[in-house]
Amino acid sequence: MKKNDKTCWIHRCKTCITKNHKQICLMCNDGFFYYKNTCLKKCPNNTIELDNNYICVDNQTCGVNNCEKCINKSKCVKCIHGLFLYENECHEKCPNGTRANRVNFTCTNKSSKNFKRLNLFLIK
Repeated sequence: MKKNDKTCWIHRCKTCITKNHKQICLMCNDGFFYYKNTCLKKCPNNTIELDNNYICVDNQTCGVNNCEKCINKSKCVKCIHGLFLYENECHEKCPNGTRANRVNFTCTNKSSKNFKRLNLFLIK
């Protein structure tokens, strides 16, 4: 693999490398999403736009809506960016009786030991 010092010939691609006489896009021009060696204005169906790094990722074949990472077809372990995981579902905001953990984007029951320890820590 070598870095291509010449113009990248892939449409809307900012940075390319050449491998086996073929250009491979590494980064798209600003405002375009990278997906399978192409640069697109919008991600295709059955993909998720990751705005923070402008890439499209295939939606997992997970039975949980808005799930980014599944252990199997029915167990979500991480929701797409900005959504909170609670009881194997992804929520825009945590349900009543729960508290949002904005570090790992999960919801914690207010009655749980972890929530009580957090409150004690914050009160002191």
